[in-house]
Amino acid sequence: MKTVLILGGGRFVGKSFVEKALEAGYSVTVITRGRSVLPFADRVHHLIADRRNLKQVHLPTRHYDAVVDTCAYDVEDFTAIAPTIGEITQRYIVASSQSVYAPGSALTEDMFVPDEHSWTLVADRHSDYAEAKRQLESTVARLSPVPWVTLRFSMIVGPDDYTRRLLWHRNRIESGLPIFMPNRSARLSFLHQHDAARTMLDMITSTTVGPINVASPLPLAVGPMAEALAAKTGHTIEWGSSPTTESASPYGIEDDWWMDTSRLQSEGVKIPPYTVHDLANIDHRV
Repeated sequence: MKTVLILGGGRFVGKSFVEKALEAGYSVTVITRGRSVLPFADRVHHLIADRRNLKQVHLPTRHYDAVVDTCAYDVEDFTAIAPTIGEITQRYIVASSQSVYAPGSALTEDMFVPDEHSWTLVADRHSDYAEAKRQLESTVARLSPVPWVTLRFSMIVGPDDYTRRLLWHRNRIESGLPIFMPNRSARLSFLHQHDAARTMLDMITSTTVGPINVASPLPLAVGPMAEALAAKTGHTIEWGSSPTTESASPYGIEDDWWMDTSRLQSEGVKIPPYTVHDLANIDHRV
């Protein structure tokens, strides 16, 4: 039986990953801070622990086919667990982000090379999320004791999305409140939480190393996406003419910001092209 350790398997993508790993017959160890109730608690080894104090002796299994990390945001998140990773696995898979890239179209993995990145001040997700992810990737590339993959996830949506970004639009539309987007024609990469989880599962048995863009191959224009949400609810959108703290859309980008997924496809991972109607039909549970 294959074994996997997941850091942060209590909600959203991590939760979906655990469900898929169990379906695939894996023995799963989940480490969380205990803030979420695990619906599959009776089918996994669940440890409530701080990742920054994690030691091999705490774990129920001494070796895992992979460690999957959904909640590493900065350099310290990785360096604190790196020695333990080297003791318990031969593969490290970490969730990164499209945020490592500046806006652009058909962004490829070589547009941010983690080995070449340098910095003066250490960032965290609160001070500068994008830079924190760049520094994280760079540190993993230089210091990981085992082969690694950084999955550069695009904007993730799904029924368990605790960020509520997509739901924010629906709530504004249904309440008749204005939404401001600086460029409604700008295209953005999206990814459903279940496709994100399936990709992480596929990477366990892959031999690839390095960064991989993970997104639907079809970027979507943000304005039509919001219009599809309005049509779904039988409302119309009141478009704001200028941004305010309340009306600025979390998907309100000024220019195209989407990733090329050729490398992902070459790995045999097939994520379908979404439509704006696919996003509009997502039901939210959180």
